[in-house]
Amino acid sequence: MSIADLELRLTAAIMTVPYYKRSLSHFWDWFSKDNTNHVLVNKLSLRGQIGDDKPITLDTPILLSCERSKNDLPDLVPKPPKTDEDFVRFAIEQNNASTMWQFVLTAKSLNEIDRNNEIMSFMHLFDIVFDMDIQLAECFSISEISNEVDGPIFKGAVKNTLGMGIIESYRSITINEYQELTGEDPILAFAKKRYFDPICFEDYVKKWTFDEFLDRERGHFKKAMSK
Repeated sequence: MSIADLELRLTAAIMTVPYYKRSLSHFWDWFSKDNTNHVLVNKLSLRGQIGDDKPITLDTPILLSCERSKNDLPDLVPKPPKTDEDFVRFAIEQNNASTMWQFVLTAKSLNEIDRNNEIMSFMHLFDIVFDMDIQLAECFSISEISNEVDGPIFKGAVKNTLGMGIIESYRSITINEYQELTGEDPILAFAKKRYFDPICFEDYVKKWTFDEFLDRERGHFKKAMSK
């Protein structure tokens, strides 16, 4: 991505967990979108930087999703998305690796996610373009990707900087297909994140070993797939 292009294209891979129903419940990975075959290659880490601070690698974000008709953009957005476009918005905070991403989706897109969950396609892939011309804040920018390991830097000039991206396309695949393409096990990653969460760990460790907890999580998916 050249900085002159004023945009960056990435693919976000997100897993839906059966007992969370419609919610996009577990953010898994970012991939560079440098091909047209929808193959998941070149996994990336996103970094955040405020002012002249040293860039920091951003943690797995907290996810929110909502229907667009109930949560639209304010009039101050330079170039609002079209009424039938899905988009994401997020914030970068100084000295904080945690981020929150809100997927604002049309009713049509939410219904498509529901249908894909029903056929056990629990991995949802969103191709997102980050265009500098539509940003909520003029102080937001993105560096070019210097190497695939470090990934791009989302830059802000103020302590809390907002950004947004347009979802260009969406598709879903099964967890097995995702594992074949990436070699990653998203259920294992999800179980680790839940079990070792500082808020829940003390309670979970009294009830289950990690292996027992992992078996429990895998069981939820097997139960959904057997219906």
